[in-house]
Amino acid sequence: MRLLAITLPALLLLSCGPGAVGKKVAGPPPAAADNYGPEQLCPETGAPDYAKPLIVDMAASERGDLELAMDDGLVVVRYDCNSLAVLPDCTANAEYRFAAFNPKSEVIRFDNAGEVNANFPVSAGSFGAKLGGEFARGNKLDVALAMVGKQRTTTAMLSQNELIEARPGACADATHFVRGATLGAFALATSSSASIGGAAEVFGIPQVGQIGVGGSSSTDQSLQGKDGHISACEGASKANSQPPMDCSALLRLELTAVDPEGTPSQVRGQSSEFDACPAGLVEQGGKCTLPSEAPHLCRPDDVADCTTQCDLGDPGSCGRLGLYHQEGLNGVAQDPAQAASLYRKACDGGWTVGCASLGSLYVMGMGVPRDTEAGIALVEQACDDGFAQSCTLLGGAFYTGNLVPKDAARARPVLERACYGGDPEGCFLLGEL
Repeated sequence: MRLLAITLPALLLLSCGPGAVGKKVAGPPPAAADNYGPEQLCPETGAPDYAKPLIVDMAASERGDLELAMDDGLVVVRYDCNSLAVLPDCTANAEYRFAAFNPKSEVIRFDNAGEVNANFPVSAGSFGAKLGGEFARGNKLDVALAMVGKQRTTTAMLSQNELIEARPGACADATHFVRGATLGAFALATSSSASIGGAAEVFGIPQVGQIGVGGSSSTDQSLQGKDGHISACEGASKANSQPPMDCSALLRLELTAVDPEGTPSQVRGQSSEFDACPAGLVEQGGKCTLPSEAPHLCRPDDVADCTTQCDLGDPGSCGRLGLYHQEGLNGVAQDPAQAASLYRKACDGGWTVGCASLGSLYVMGMGVPRDTEAGIALVEQACDDGFAQSCTLLGGAFYTGNLVPKDAARARPVLERACYGGDPEGCFLLGEL
């Protein structure tokens, strides 16, 4: 009951993220659809407090240095939307552990240099310039990702006075720290095809539809980069304690701002549910881009946009709207039954937090008939998809015999995934076990 009292409300709140690590950054949208650079991406309000940049454009040697740095301790960086640099002599007392999840794949299409600038901060300028001729000819950049797990720390917030300098001034430029990194394999390819099959074909996937993006493959593409093999990733399992060989490349970072005010560290929620794009851009199809007629993830607290985007079919927006109805937030009438319906849309659309939230409603009998078995199954689904708080709830249930038969042996690997996935409550229960 202690675990339910602590964890279930947290799961429900995380579908939107009030009290998020990252604050919302207001500002005008970029002026040009194909040429937005640092002055548009980072207005006077500065870089967002939370970001999820891709780093597949990083040179192999630099990616190797970053991997070694993550083995040694917490990685601190300077990030300003347009660029990202690791501060090698600046760290903090924390460590990363690997948490596997069910293998996932996706292909992301980048239509212009502006989108490259917004999503590849390590080498945005040089990479965008390299691809400039391709974009001028009407070609697109396709990025195929195969993902098997994350390296993550339980440190959710960090203040400036907690940073450790190996030499004086090493942390002077610190803006963010690496909360986590997604691991797997990738391929980048430019293509003249209207479909987004170029990178998938280079990646060795016969049909793009197999990884959830539809369309047919194209033979007119040019390989821009590759690391690992999708066949190695397909052999991964949620039970892996390490990523498979040839499927351990760093793909995407999760950055959280360092607090300059010296506020003591606090453990907060799963920051992957918070805004991750610069001002004026929205999260759509795995990238930050200008709003368009296509559905995108709505900003937290924007009820009108969440309603519109949910109606258009964006699962994350349905999940956030579900929270408003469940809790009666932002002027929305409290309606747990409507919340459950929206969470179901979110879950069916692949929004992991929607599954976790719906499972919690079934466990509590809120808005739906109480169904512990169905609720636990949804929580387990969210855990398998990499949502650490769901692993905490599931592992805690096995550990205590709450809602399911007590089974400490079954609890241990689940709580390990919770702890190594960055949830301190999971670490606490694992320590008890």
